[in-house]
Amino acid sequence: MFARRRVFLAFLLTISATFSCKTHSSGSDLEGYVNADSSTLWSSTAIRVCWEPSASQWPVEKAAVQEAVQSEYGSNTAFHFIGWNECQENGGDIRVGVTNSTPFTHAYGAFIRGMPEGIILNFDFRSFYPVCRTSDAHRLNCVRSTAIHEFGHALGLAHEMNRPDSQCPAFEQTGGLGESGAIAVGQYDARSIMNYCMLVETYNAGTLAHLSQGDKETLKRYYGGKVPLNNFSTDCSQRGGAWNNLIACCAITPTPKDFYYPYPPCDPAQQCLYDQGTVEVNCCKINAVRGLPTYTKCLI
Repeated sequence: MFARRRVFLAFLLTISATFSCKTHSSGSDLEGYVNADSSTLWSSTAIRVCWEPSASQWPVEKAAVQEAVQSEYGSNTAFHFIGWNECQENGGDIRVGVTNSTPFTHAYGAFIRGMPEGIILNFDFRSFYPVCRTSDAHRLNCVRSTAIHEFGHALGLAHEMNRPDSQCPAFEQTGGLGESGAIAVGQYDARSIMNYCMLVETYNAGTLAHLSQGDKETLKRYYGGKVPLNNFSTDCSQRGGAWNNLIACCAITPTPKDFYYPYPPCDPAQQCLYDQGTVEVNCCKINAVRGLPTYTKCLI
């Protein structure tokens, strides 16, 4: 679920199972929030997906994710997520792993290509939003809904509730500033798959989340060249950074306002803080086990 360029639902853990959001529809089909960099766009509509070893013990959940993602995106967009085999050392455009903590996506759009555990999902919901464990059917719907959300990030969609015109104050994360490197498309979309208010509503009810009409239209226009985008590399240099080929990394020194980065910082300590960890003697303490080589993680 970024972006800071990183994408997650961490603070949902603090929301009670009975929470519900009031949402309002703008009535427009042109509604969305996207990463503003042209390099984020995939060059092909056929995107290969593979499963990391951390997902090997979850055959039912893996099948549920594959069916939900293929059905939702294959039926409503031009994209087809194919493959879904075990990851090889250098295989897969999107490599999916499993965590017992917060689900997230490491990067927007094509910047996720080949990244180890680029998408991390939670299948048991013991520590993350346990209301999803009300029944097995409820849990599997939470698994499906989360996957559809995370794959939205993998296509370049940002968190809808973080738009400057957000109507989801319970989950807005940027203090009204909007996500760095993101651009609003049309109206605010209360029903977007990328909107935590809508997602939490489905989590609590045990129902399945879907792409909104705004999500479908936004992806169509986003990849159809109808949304004015920026150049990532230019943005990096304008911020005093140097482009580094380490997993699409811009060597910048973030400011206090850069809670959401449009790309990961190269410095290990900054990467750790970016991942909401703490730096202790060159060790990044963080809950999730992640495959990025940009910091050292403590086994806790």
